[in-house]
Amino acid sequence: MNQQIVIPTVGFAGSSKVGAEVDPEVDAQTCLEVPPKIRDLHAKALAAVARLKTAEIELLRVLDEVECHKGYLRYGYNSLFQYAVKALGLSEGVAYNFINVGRAAREIPELKAEIARGTLSVNKARKITSVLTRENSSTWIELAKSASQ
Repeated sequence: MNQQIVIPTVGFAGSSKVGAEVDPEVDAQTCLEVPPKIRDLHAKALAAVARLKTAEIELLRVLDEVECHKGYLRYGYNSLFQYAVKALGLSEGVAYNFINVGRAAREIPELKAEIARGTLSVNKARKITSVLTRENSSTWIELAKSASQ
């Protein structure tokens, strides 16, 4: 028996719709009208997240190149870590995570590909770098992709 639930919903700007029928399988939030301003903010947030993910991937790529060419030495730093913290202004934690994930991605192409596709974040990847090997990479990458932050 498909039971329908009747709930009152409140619209925006003081309007209200009473008695809207909602399928119990549907989230109650779908009953709310979203004003144009909020839709615009949501679109901006989605665009910002897309730029952030792109920037993460680009930073991994650039740090990898800087390390391969030892470019940090030309700026007077003894390590990529010092360069990332002092020259680029990254926090120590962020620098450490990007460097470790970048090094792991260099050794394990599957990790690099998942990060580049956007299916695995740097934050999730950093959690598996200490146990990741070429032999177990498929298993750990799938676990990391499905894990919550």
